[in-house]
Amino acid sequence: MAEASATAEGELARTPLAHLLVYALDRRLTGAMFLATPDASETVIRLVRGVPVKVRPADRFALLGEMLIEAGAIDEATLQGALATQGLLGDVLLLAGRIERDVLEKVAEAQFVRRMVRLFSLPAGTVYRYHDGHDELAEHGGDPASVDPLALIWAGLREHGEASTMMDATLARLGEAALRLHPATSVTRFGLDAVEATMVEALATGPLSLAELGAAFTPEAARRLAYALAITRQIELGTGLMPAGLDSGPPSSMRPVSSVAPSTPPAARLSGTMGATANPAAATAVARMALRSTVHRLGAAAPDAPGDGERAPRRIREKRPSEAVTDEAAPVSSVEVVPPSAPAPSSGVVPTPPPVTMGAPPGAAPSSAPKPPGSAEEAAISDAATTLRSEIELPPAPPAPEVAASDPIVTTTPEATPEEADPFAGLSVPELFWLATEMVSDRDAVGAAEACAAGLRQAPDDPDLAALSAWAHAQLGAADLKALMVELDEILHAHEDHAEARYYRALLRRRLGDETGCVRDLERVAQLDPAHEGALRELGALEAKPPGKERPSLLERLFKR
Repeated sequence: MAEASATAEGELARTPLAHLLVYALDRRLTGAMFLATPDASETVIRLVRGVPVKVRPADRFALLGEMLIEAGAIDEATLQGALATQGLLGDVLLLAGRIERDVLEKVAEAQFVRRMVRLFSLPAGTVYRYHDGHDELAEHGGDPASVDPLALIWAGLREHGEASTMMDATLARLGEAALRLHPATSVTRFGLDAVEATMVEALATGPLSLAELGAAFTPEAARRLAYALAITRQIELGTGLMPAGLDSGPPSSMRPVSSVAPSTPPAARLSGTMGATANPAAATAVARMALRSTVHRLGAAAPDAPGDGERAPRRIREKRPSEAVTDEAAPVSSVEVVPPSAPAPSSGVVPTPPPVTMGAPPGAAPSSAPKPPGSAEEAAISDAATTLRSEIELPPAPPAPEVAASDPIVTTTPEATPEEADPFAGLSVPELFWLATEMVSDRDAVGAAEACAAGLRQAPDDPDLAALSAWAHAQLGAADLKALMVELDEILHAHEDHAEARYYRALLRRRLGDETGCVRDLERVAQLDPAHEGALRELGALEAKPPGKERPSLLERLFKR
């Protein structure tokens, strides 16, 4: 893909990696993020619907062969023999019977996690560039990894939380306020160890301040956990927003990071006091990766360097951004390239399962993969259909009845078309709000406005729905921005600390040319919600904007003449 201008760029000093990943998860971004350190080395992360699925480090960190030896799966002689074949390391070891598929799968996923976690320690001067829709790494290495993004974020903060330039500021804004878990918290997806799970259970039993949590456990562990809970919105911040990643809950076959990284303690499931507050979909674990013997997946981490087991380039069907590979794939005993004119093989090859859409509900049927035009199978079906049509003789159509001139003309009334079912029928107010939020993210302003209207019919005084409704209408063509400003003013008059209403008003003020009022609102939003990525991004953009030239006064214009 040709290099294009970046969709977003900046420094980790202003927006740390954890904040970038939360932002990507909220917006379900699909593209490539490039991280360039001050020494000019560059790491690439591939995102699919907000989830990191591939990473290519700038160096030879955590090579698969070294990790296999470290895990005791193979010895040095076996590794050197496999590398000498110049093939894909995992395939060679599997075909030679030197390693079990489950062992290789576990180490490959641990490689991906280890490489991602190290990125949280990158220096603050690292420059990031995100390119939406960029296909970098689309065909690199194996198939995409399937590690829970919340578990990745927590694994990175657990190891390198103090490297984040926003930790101190975020915790300072929390102050001495009691930390309350969000009713829809998905913290069970963090891959907590036993001590961390006990800390979360303590918060679930009763709200605790950061100082109280640190006194009960350790200050360092409490700081990192509170920071992670704040930026992923697992604690109530008074914004009305749902926890990050709630719409992309992991399928039941998924597992958290702690179960794939050998160096991380095993996860402890939360129960008892967490039962009433935990998100039901989030209590399940993050998905195992299936390895194929012919097209072997390597956890989406970059394989060893060329000549050390990296797969040769191959052409595959380009995946759409909304697609991802299936979690489980049947093993393939052999691969045979069939030209379009040749008949499809009858046995010996199990076709690769079709891709499914990431984020689809568990149990959803996978969509059929499109077949190449002109394939032998398509031609055979077309020929069979033509033959069938020629062999079947359809009865002639009955002649139209003759109508005498004196006969009355009888008209038949067409059947009434049944009214379309209300798409919002039966949905609760929180469900309608979440649906409207998703529609806004998908740029469906009309659908979002309708969902908000359905929710406001049930709860006319709901400030979350009212604020979101105003913002959805602002995205429509020929919107009356001044009238929508009045609506947001009324919401803020009744709910002064409503962060989202103030954020939407800031954006409308900027569109109306009131940058002073915009900055004032954005700064207030940052105080109310220290992890509000939208407010932080807009403030950064306004600070970076060069000051405009003041318009000359009337006397200055006259004297210039």
